[in-house]
Amino acid sequence: MAASITLQVDEKLKQELDSIAKTTDRSTAVVVNEALKAYVDARSLQIARLKAAIREADEIGTVPDEEVEAWMLSWGTENELPMPKPRLDLSAWI
Repeated sequence: MAASITLQVDEKLKQELDSIAKTTDRSTAVVVNEALKAYVDARSLQIARLKAAIREADEIGTVPDEEVEAWMLSWGTENELPMPKPRLDLSAWI
């Protein structure tokens, strides 16, 4: 079932939407609907991935940037550091 919404866009965007609609032989409403669907799908996926990353960080911990940087800078040197281990203790971040 279709639902109606009203929105305002700047003139340049309206012209671009109209141009795409004309080029693809579709209505501007169909083009806008497809664009909104693609945007919502992409944002939903991004949000889901961010939530998953936060859950993973909460479960296995994180490594402060300074430790990662020191480790990476030691690569290929005589004093190469071991890979830092993630930890749940957030005091390292403070």
